[in-house]
Amino acid sequence: EASAAALIKLVRKADTATINQLLGLIQGESPSLKVHVIRVLGHVLTIASQKELVQRGSLANKALKSLVQVLNSSNEKNQECAASALADLFSSRPEICDSLATDDIIQPCMKLLTSKTPVVATQSARALGALSQPDRTKSPIKIPYISEGEVRPLIKLAKTSFINAAEAAVAALANILSDLQIASEALAEDVVSALTRVLGEGTAEGKKNASRALHQLLKNFPVGAVLQGNSQCRFAVLALVESLKTMDLHEIGTADALEVLALLARSKQKAKFTHQLWSTLAEVPSSLEPLVHCLADGPPAVQDKVIVILSRLCGDQPVALADMLITKPNTIASLANRTMHSSSLDVKVGGTVLLTCAAKEHKQQSMDALNLSGFLKPLISSLVGMMR
Repeated sequence: EASAAALIKLVRKADTATINQLLGLIQGESPSLKVHVIRVLGHVLTIASQKELVQRGSLANKALKSLVQVLNSSNEKNQECAASALADLFSSRPEICDSLATDDIIQPCMKLLTSKTPVVATQSARALGALSQPDRTKSPIKIPYISEGEVRPLIKLAKTSFINAAEAAVAALANILSDLQIASEALAEDVVSALTRVLGEGTAEGKKNASRALHQLLKNFPVGAVLQGNSQCRFAVLALVESLKTMDLHEIGTADALEVLALLARSKQKAKFTHQLWSTLAEVPSSLEPLVHCLADGPPAVQDKVIVILSRLCGDQPVALADMLITKPNTIASLANRTMHSSSLDVKVGGTVLLTCAAKEHKQQSMDALNLSGFLKPLISSLVGMMR
């Protein structure tokens, strides 16, 4: 164990000699010692070249496949360590995932989702989630090797009482729910209850993935098919808003959470809901604070989504909303800026409604904020232009 820790710190190059030695050890060591070799080999592969990792027959690719073979062993500790090493590799090297999302890698991970040892199933879900992760320039990787029925173990894991395992499964689901067939099956298996649980109890990363998964479902299905009644909708809305407090405003996760809220804000009333879905925010005024923070300090895309959401509340909570808008620095300036410069009519109208809401309750403070920002005159010109 001490030698493995030292090697992980010392090895900074994935050279042929090192990989060959580790391959020899992983094939020859006793099961109890193999776990340390797996940790070192996993580290070495994270610094191998992309070409070496994805090219069939290359030494690094053979080493990667040797880790996959360990997943089929009977030693659960080795399975856990190999799955963890693969998850770390795919997470740190997203550029290799598209080429490696093949049946011979995916299926061993899928089989371990049903392991009776929670940590093994968790690490396997991590590996699947990392393998299917979206990068900054591409959509989530389409995994053609998951057929009908095979997603059920992942959904079952997402519902487990072990929150770490549930989060790992939700992360993987968030990456594959863009597939309509998988999404349909997930809905039929009540995946939403797992997502809302992670939204309520999970870590910041878990909440971000649950928001993304919920967004994928709402892009493909009506709100009424995804959220089952008022109580689930209310819980999801409040959990999504609460999750914004821990998210980086420039991260994709923030956009996903806000997009779900915006979709709910724009939804028509459904038979199974006794009131408009967005009215949950009006019932809990404190839930407005994270949204107003996003409006004041977020990038334009985030601000636009918040404007669409908050503008729906002016009729129900005008005083509480106006108080919140005026007390947060930059909010009035942000509203004016997006009202003038957004290309979306919804945002322009919504921004105007929110500025009016703030001015009705706090006229002088609103005018002072607009004067200080330098937006008063150009805003007036923009509003006149909107009337033409």
